[in-house]
Amino acid sequence: MSSKQSSRGKRHNNRKDHSTILVAESDPATANLIRGALENAGDRVVLATSWSETISHYRNQPIDVAVIDFALMEKQAKTKLCIFQQRMAPIILTTLAHQTERLLRTSLLYDVDDYISKPFSTDDLLMRIQRVRQRNGGNHSTARRRAIVGDLQLDHVERQVMIDGRQVDLTPTEYRLLKMLMQSPDKPVHKAELV
Repeated sequence: MSSKQSSRGKRHNNRKDHSTILVAESDPATANLIRGALENAGDRVVLATSWSETISHYRNQPIDVAVIDFALMEKQAKTKLCIFQQRMAPIILTTLAHQTERLLRTSLLYDVDDYISKPFSTDDLLMRIQRVRQRNGGNHSTARRRAIVGDLQLDHVERQVMIDGRQVDLTPTEYRLLKMLMQSPDKPVHKAELV
């Protein structure tokens, strides 16, 4: 991957809308290259090197965009369904060139916002991140503080649930289930995704 800065890359450094980006990458050199480019552009980077770290960061931190290595998740069928059902932040998958064909044969492309094949330039990745952020309404972490369905409100930061302005006490499991259901209020959720 190329780390050279073009004029297009320098334009990213002047952005005022800095983001928190989850970078889930199996290759340490690639992870450091991506982190350096994003930090140079003024973004905060949360790094994950395993699938369990990826899930933990994605669920428990305000993430604006997730850049996830296809190799980390390819064999994680059950948990990958969970992460895509929750859809807390736009997702860009990265793949090795020889994995791209396999990715294209999966249904994952319907669940992610973009993908990019390695090797790629950091400028190209920064442009794609900016594009998915714009499509998804800017800073996703602040936009996702509250989920509202009818009279029901769920505050992700305070972990509070309100119905008609009254706070409702829930167990952690009840809260997690409600949060998952509210993120896709018009879609049925299979019980395997809830456990």
